[in-house]
Amino acid sequence: MNTLLRQLTTALLTTAATAAFADVNSASAQSVVVTAPAAALVAARAVLQHGVDATYAMSSGRNMVVSSYRDSLNLRYGRRLHAVMQHDGNGNFVSGDGKLSLQFELDRQGEPQAVRLSMPADLL
Repeated sequence: MNTLLRQLTTALLTTAATAAFADVNSASAQSVVVTAPAAALVAARAVLQHGVDATYAMSSGRNMVVSSYRDSLNLRYGRRLHAVMQHDGNGNFVSGDGKLSLQFELDRQGEPQAVRLSMPADLL
């Protein structure tokens, strides 16, 4: 029951987040353009330029380690989750299967200070 509730909550949050970033073109009702906030694009570019080798304490109590490798990021979360993340051009770093997404925030000096990891509930 708890797993079902977690999956439903994740699905609702994902739907709400997707709707918040969708910009519907009124000239063509069939066209939807997904956009990212400017801050997300700036943060993603800064991460690629500076390279990231950092450990983040996540709200789940686990640590996430992000290290740069050429034009991608290697992600380790907990003991079993390892993934290579590529920049998607919209301010996120996404795994090859599309299940994981990273988004960074910058501090006043332009360095990555916080990161948000989005994933399906079954990977928690």
